[in-house]
Amino acid sequence: MPHLLYLGMYMTYESESLYFQDGGLIFQQLRELSLEKLPNLKSIIIDEGALHSLEILRIWALSELKTILRGIQHLKKLIVLAVHDMSTEFNK
Repeated sequence: MPHLLYLGMYMTYESESLYFQDGGLIFQQLRELSLEKLPNLKSIIIDEGALHSLEILRIWALSELKTILRGIQHLKKLIVLAVHDMSTEFNK
């Protein structure tokens, strides 16, 4: 998947944590990531150097996510962050 440009996850991930690690060849050219309605997801962690080409990040209806993504500051090319239908805790 090193040439993948778009990844959308809609009701397809059941774990509580999503971890994007630095290194390896996965998602090297990923430009857009959309995470929607992942009911168990409580944390998203992004290592420095991971998702380094990401320009658009959409997070929608992640009811268990209570805090901003850990490592979001590492997304140097991020242009659009779309957040919709999140918990009150997250919005605060």
